[in-house]
Amino acid sequence: MSPFWFGIIESIKDPLEEGRVAVRVFGDHSKNLSELPISKLPWAYTLSDSSMLSGIGKSTNRYVNGTMVFGVYIDGDSKQSPFVLGAVGSK
Repeated sequence: MSPFWFGIIESIKDPLEEGRVAVRVFGDHSKNLSELPISKLPWAYTLSDSSMLSGIGKSTNRYVNGTMVFGVYIDGDSKQSPFVLGAVGSK
């Protein structure tokens, strides 16, 4: 099974303010909000174009809610740690 996935960003309001996004992965997470509310989605780290080492730099989130993204699970078949590699273009 491939560790790669496509999904939709449901929230950019990371409670830890680390630039993470809550992502609903197609095929892994129900579209039904009553079955899987946004608050229960996993938080995904994203690739960044700036340094965030030891407080140097600032984590800025360039995504908005509703962005389709492509990523990989960094924990393999457990599928609990998604990582966003980039956005998928759309009109």
